[in-house]
Amino acid sequence: NREITEQAADQLAGRITNPGNTFTMARQYPEEVDTYHIRFITERIMQLGLSERQVIDFMESRARGNMITEWNREDESIALRLFTSRDTGFDPGDIRIPVRGRSVPVREIATISRVPELQQLERIDQAPVLSYVTSLSLADWWFNKEDIRRQLTAFTRDTGIQVRVGGSAVQVDKLLRDMGTLLLISLILIYIILAIQYENLKYPIIILFAVPFAWVGSIFLLWAAGSTLNTLSLMGVLILTGIAVNDAILKVDFMRRYLAETGNLDEAIRQAGLHRFRPVVMTTLTTTLGLLPMVIPVGDGYEFRQALGLALMGGMITSTLLTLYLIPLIFKWVETITSGRKIPEAEPIPEIVPKY
Repeated sequence: NREITEQAADQLAGRITNPGNTFTMARQYPEEVDTYHIRFITERIMQLGLSERQVIDFMESRARGNMITEWNREDESIALRLFTSRDTGFDPGDIRIPVRGRSVPVREIATISRVPELQQLERIDQAPVLSYVTSLSLADWWFNKEDIRRQLTAFTRDTGIQVRVGGSAVQVDKLLRDMGTLLLISLILIYIILAIQYENLKYPIIILFAVPFAWVGSIFLLWAAGSTLNTLSLMGVLILTGIAVNDAILKVDFMRRYLAETGNLDEAIRQAGLHRFRPVVMTTLTTTLGLLPMVIPVGDGYEFRQALGLALMGGMITSTLLTLYLIPLIFKWVETITSGRKIPEAEPIPEIVPKY
């Protein structure tokens, strides 16, 4: 019952509280149109030797026309229909059906009533529903969803009316949580592989510091390019988790080996910068240039591949820049703490005395 459902929606809007913002609800499809309800007189139709299906097909051809062909233009398909001439004031009761050499108006074989109805009808599991749009944003749902769900459960318990929450905010919330779980799993797997390779627990941690740097670059480039955080861009961030550690592995592995051979931490960092700078930059440059065609806005559906390319390119650039400078600092800090080395104090700046 639509009337009862609308009253329940008004009650729900008055009961839900959203901390910090006003909660409002509005019908998603509020427009109504005039419709015709047609009830056939079965006895009269049978007397004329017709069936209800024949009458419906004939009325549909007069109202919507007969589709004679489809015109395909690029990626668009246009249906061409043939209409009979009719006046502006269309009344289905005036449609005349040819029967046995004469024409019979529809109003003689059916009762027709004019009733306002919703422009768009929705169904879930074959049951009619009414959809409402709320003022809740993604941030509201992200931080207050448990409280909102408790209020909806209390409303269902008190009224017996079931309320389903959906929309883009719920979908994005679920997507972010699923991707967060996948990112955590990928980080754990990378850490386990590196720990087995190095037989050490501290070096994998140093290498994994490159991953947050890559995430920052991905989000920044997506924002700068006006793209959105969608499924493909999040897939790019997930793929980037495995790519971003490559440069850090080159640096950390060289510093670790040089330090084990010489015992000189500062020289190990300096030599790693000299010998690994070019391979790191070349690897990033070739990967970034290879991804460049993905971000060019050409062709159908380029927005999808563009989001993936932007996420990968932004993460590769920032990960490389920060790996070259911050990973050596983190390496020195971790080695100093774990090995008991003393951080050398900075030499005092000599005072310059002018000569007169």
